[in-house]
Amino acid sequence: MKKQHVRSALAGLLCVLLLLLCAGSAFAGGLELTRPCSVTFRVVSFYQPVPGGNIKLVKVASFDGSRYAWIPALASFPLQPTEVDTLTECAALYALVQQKDLPAMERTVDQKGEATFSNLEPGLYLYYQTVPAPGFTVFPPFVLSLPLLEDGQWNYNPTVYPKPGLPEPSTSPGTPTSPSTPTAPTSPTSPTSPTSPTSPTNPTSPTNPTSPTNPTSPTNPTSPTSPTEPTGTTAPTEPGKPTSPDTPTEPGEPTKPTKPTKPGEDTTAPDHSKTEPRTTTEKPEELPKTGQLKWPVPVLAGAGLLLLALGALLRLLDRREEDTP
Repeated sequence: MKKQHVRSALAGLLCVLLLLLCAGSAFAGGLELTRPCSVTFRVVSFYQPVPGGNIKLVKVASFDGSRYAWIPALASFPLQPTEVDTLTECAALYALVQQKDLPAMERTVDQKGEATFSNLEPGLYLYYQTVPAPGFTVFPPFVLSLPLLEDGQWNYNPTVYPKPGLPEPSTSPGTPTSPSTPTAPTSPTSPTSPTSPTSPTNPTSPTNPTSPTNPTSPTNPTSPTSPTEPTGTTAPTEPGKPTSPDTPTEPGEPTKPTKPTKPGEDTTAPDHSKTEPRTTTEKPEELPKTGQLKWPVPVLAGAGLLLLALGALLRLLDRREEDTP
């Protein structure tokens, strides 16, 4: 039993060692401590490069693949290298670097706003600026680890984008100028004397009215014409008297004189006074003779009444027969 427990413990310990060796080999295989590093600083403001100024870089801690350690000159810094990650802590580290007067590498920012440092050892670096770009202020100091671990991969040539300070005002506000003294008001000009009124012109004399023309004398009225006498009726000619002595006519039946017409009388209306009465000898119209007699009317009426009475009697007898059991 004891031998089995010992074998089980040894097997478990062997498995743990194998796992640690695999993890260590994988970690050591991903990190190359002898590979030189580089870093490029690209200074940009509002998506535009900011040329000019300088960038300084100083190594503050070493890296052995598992942990960072301060260099001997900064061993008195109260924080560990991995704990420095704010602007205030970076400013305190920068003050100690300046106090120790540590040597730093320096590059000038080119026209593209870039500055590159090459052939760097793995470790923790502090970068800062002492000469700003024209029109800007220096950016604050900060720390950078090389190589840089990004998304589980080691980056040996990272690019950093420091933010320059706000642009300095082109002109400093000077002292305000004293206000100018107001000019004295001009004396009012004396009013001009009024011009004398012009004398009115004499009115023109009225023209004399023209004398009226004499009225024309009226013309004498024309005398009225005398009315024409009405023409009388022609006298009837005597019977048998020739109208002309040259052409005598034979005596015959004398013509009756025509009756003179009264004004408004219709001469076309016929004279009924002399018309003779008309005698008629026509007979009145008679009805056509069809040969129909009058005696069948009462006979047929009596026969109908007799049939009605007979029918009523027969109906009464039928009801009595139905009522009897």
